[in-house]
Amino acid sequence: MPDTVVLNVDLADVWEERGRKKLIRTVAWGDEVTVLKVTSTYIEVSTTVFRKKPDGSILPEAITGYIEPSKTFPIKIADLTRPLATNQVLKVNFVDVQQGDGAVIESPDGKIILVDGGDNQMFARYLAGRFRGTTAEHPQPIDCIIVTHGDADHFVGLPEILKSETNRTKRKRFFMQPKRVYHNGIVKRPSKMNNKAVPDTKLLGPTKTDNG
Repeated sequence: MPDTVVLNVDLADVWEERGRKKLIRTVAWGDEVTVLKVTSTYIEVSTTVFRKKPDGSILPEAITGYIEPSKTFPIKIADLTRPLATNQVLKVNFVDVQQGDGAVIESPDGKIILVDGGDNQMFARYLAGRFRGTTAEHPQPIDCIIVTHGDADHFVGLPEILKSETNRTKRKRFFMQPKRVYHNGIVKRPSKMNNKAVPDTKLLGPTKTDNG
């Protein structure tokens, strides 16, 4: 049965043909690949490439290829990968959202943190491509969302994730289940209502006290 593993060396080339012919892509330390076959000289793997279509969209495509080190490569075939459960790589992906910031942090044990989200749908599109196949019944767990500050180009893109759930194009949908949200301050309304001073808690809308 194929095993999903992570790369255990800095970089490795995936070739379309045996003999290190027709380079498909280069995978990096911590990248996931599915091992289909292991021999003394090569590993047959399944991985994902992203193809640009005529309309400008970028679509994921599963491909099969070979990791075949050169004869002078000092690392044994068995040491090229390690089990997914023993992954030790912290991944930080900075997403091109055009304006503002958006990043995805993945810890070695599989925790996922979203930091900001730009000011448009591009962050939601990235997440839909990165974590493919989510549904309302099987959302992607998100350990936390961090909003660094209150400028629109850092948080307006986050509600676009919710909107993506109803996108007519299935591959553009992303369903997530965030466990918590951290943000740098709360934006309040003016301190008066009808020319009368009111407590801050009244300006924040409905509130709930939990465990004190």
